Amino acid sequence: MKHKRIRSRAGNPVPFRERLYSTKQECCDFAGIGRRKIDQLIVEGRIDTVVIDRRRYVVVQSLLSVLEAGRNARLPEPPQMRARARAREGEAV
Repeated sequence: MKHKRIRSRAGNPVPFRERLYSTKQECCDFAGIGRRKIDQLIVEGRIDTVVIDRRRYVVVQSLLSVLEAGRNARLPEPPQMRARARAREGEAV
């Protein structure tokens, strides 16, 4: 898997996965999720943050662990898919 290189506003070319901390916006860009979702994960305590000079940074390893857990989780099927599956099973019987 090719790693994304997200440049910070300071022009830091350090690969995202190797960073200790990152801004919320850089996390959004890397993960492909919105700022509200990042804020929600922070409030839920699923992503750790630190404050440096009155600015909040996300701990990159905590974001990566949340993304990895989500990748490994089995997503529930939408109701329409379950109904279709049941209909197909009924036809096969």
